[in-house]
Amino acid sequence: MTADIDRHALEETLNAARARLLAERRPSGHWEGELSSSALSTATAVTALALVDPAAHEPLIRRGLDWLAAHRNPDGGWG
Repeated sequence: MTADIDRHALEETLNAARARLLAERRPSGHWEGELSSSALSTATAVTALALVDPAAHEPLIRRGLDWLAAHRNPDGGWG
């Protein structure tokens, strides 16, 4: 079974989202902000840094892993 998708409407939505995101960039071409201090956002950031260049990002990866270890629940999870 396939979903009936209005491809034109989908493309317009994607283009609008892309334009809005690009408009939020700093003049230097990147975005600024803060990540949520959650286990999920920390684990996501650590994983992304490790995939891109673990040697170059080792200090940030270590800090993220240390944060995860320090904020673990008594049952061993983070949820």
